[in-house]
Amino acid sequence: MEKELRRRTDDLAALGTGVCFYGLWGIIKTVMELLADPDALRTAAEAQYGAFAFAATVIILLFIMALALLPFFIVGLSARGEGLHGKNHIVYLFPAGALALMHLWSAFMGYRLFDEKDFLSVIVSIIMDVTVSITLIQVIVNSVKVKKLRKQLAEKEAENER
Repeated sequence: MEKELRRRTDDLAALGTGVCFYGLWGIIKTVMELLADPDALRTAAEAQYGAFAFAATVIILLFIMALALLPFFIVGLSARGEGLHGKNHIVYLFPAGALALMHLWSAFMGYRLFDEKDFLSVIVSIIMDVTVSITLIQVIVNSVKVKKLRKQLAEKEAENER
């Protein structure tokens, strides 16, 4: 039982790291897409509202990206904390479930809105969404298993002390 607990906690720490890195990858991908055609964003903002609007648009985009990164870091760091340090939080399982459902929905919609022009892009997006969903589901399953195993070990130790 202790070996199983150790394996599950190690898995939880590794999965948490993966969730954090996926969140960072989403930010990096967005920044790369914006840098690929920076004039499109600049001309759209400046043409309608002036130079100040471009700066405001960039600041708003950075804020939105930080908000998009937040649930991944909450789930990832909480899973790592539980796996490495035994911090027992259950709150992060709700955002993990919501993110998993969101990515499964995204994969389903990517399949439904399949366009032959962007074949590779759609396939990669579907694979990434399904992979992240599986990772988040594994976080949930391992977290529940770790909680159960810790409870069983505590009961077993209490029984042995009697």
